[in-house]
Amino acid sequence: MADKVELTTRGIRGCDPTSAETIWDSEIPGFGLRTRRSADERKWRWVLAYRVGGKSGPQTKLTARYFDKTPTEAREWAGKERAFRGTAHSQRAIEAEDRRRREEDRLCPTVKRLWDEYWEAEGCLKKASHSYEQLWRDHLSPAFATVKVSELTPATVERFKASKKATPGACNRALALLSRMLSLGVRWGYRKGCAPEHPVKGVARYPESQSEFYFTLAELERILMAADKDSASLKNAKQTGRGHGQTVNRAGGLIIRLLALTGARMSEATKAHWGQFEFLPEEEGGGALWTVGSTNTKTGRPVTRYLHPDLARRLLAWKPTAMALQKSGEVVAMDRTWWAFPQLADPTKPMLQIHHVWERVLKEAGVRRGRIHDLRHTAATLTLRATGSLHAVQAQLGHATPLTTRRYAHLMRETMIETGSILGAFGVGGGGEGQIADAVPLRSAPPESIA
Repeated sequence: MADKVELTTRGIRGCDPTSAETIWDSEIPGFGLRTRRSADERKWRWVLAYRVGGKSGPQTKLTARYFDKTPTEAREWAGKERAFRGTAHSQRAIEAEDRRRREEDRLCPTVKRLWDEYWEAEGCLKKASHSYEQLWRDHLSPAFATVKVSELTPATVERFKASKKATPGACNRALALLSRMLSLGVRWGYRKGCAPEHPVKGVARYPESQSEFYFTLAELERILMAADKDSASLKNAKQTGRGHGQTVNRAGGLIIRLLALTGARMSEATKAHWGQFEFLPEEEGGGALWTVGSTNTKTGRPVTRYLHPDLARRLLAWKPTAMALQKSGEVVAMDRTWWAFPQLADPTKPMLQIHHVWERVLKEAGVRRGRIHDLRHTAATLTLRATGSLHAVQAQLGHATPLTTRRYAHLMRETMIETGSILGAFGVGGGGEGQIADAVPLRSAPPESIA
């Protein structure tokens, strides 16, 4: 067992958490940090061991999560508990005090308990549950875990916001999570009689710049050509010692084309399976219908997209390779999901990411900047330019509301030049009637295209 250390922030940093099951404090008897020989702080717990009635009594342990208390708060907690429980108090008095505290916690819960109840009620069911856990662990818990819900004030929230000015984006999302938690707390009566009832409402968020980037038509054409070239070169390359390295790269190039020409999200493409595709016969024009189920969309609603015959043929050409890969991995079984783009290491799972392929394609295309997600912005802009309808863009991208669609559907440079030329024609030659009569009236443009 490791030597005892003073469990302060500096003392904890200076010891090896894997050296013992529990690291004991050098000053407070029975106070320690249970690490379970793990370096993962999420598994750590503060612990206080004590005996009622002296050394002859049975040993009892109190525990608290590591992230719920700072080292200073944990030492104060241990000192108070030991002073109360380590004296001549009877077991009956201790049990009565515990009941009183539980009743107080039930009527006036802490933000930590509100988080636990929120998590059980809806947090664990959300698609972004992992992000919510991280926001709570890294931002909200250190600031609010031990605070009573009834004691939260706008000033408390403002101080938290000021402490997070270096990370405005994370702060805004943490405030949104806290706001949702408190909305449930208000509904459950935890803020009864408090003014204001919801202390997060009215707290302004930090301004965030929204990305307005999209690829031009020339850039998009070069990206698609580079993706095809990358796939073809790897298809014809000699087998290396990396096993199926060729296969994953070919799949990555096809996924890039699928994302660019449908506007789908990355996860919708990487987690696609063959049951989602309905390939239409050639006599009906070919192509395919791709229906993404509600379990794999951000909005929780199914989205159906039409695939051009050329894209459908590329998918059909890839299908035998994907199927053979899964058979070679001995995954032929009843009710098995046949992924369109399976992992090579474990064909029972879909691909996770293709960022290494994306970086290679951008370099080959000569495009200096751009994320994979910007292909979605570009698809939205192209759809708006071709149809003039935000509703068509909303259906193609699978947005729940048109407000989200407006952020994605940027006006392309060619469209802005065309619109500016039309407007400029009104002022040519002093704006005489002859010029105005030849100009195209603005009301002829579809109303959805004017954002």
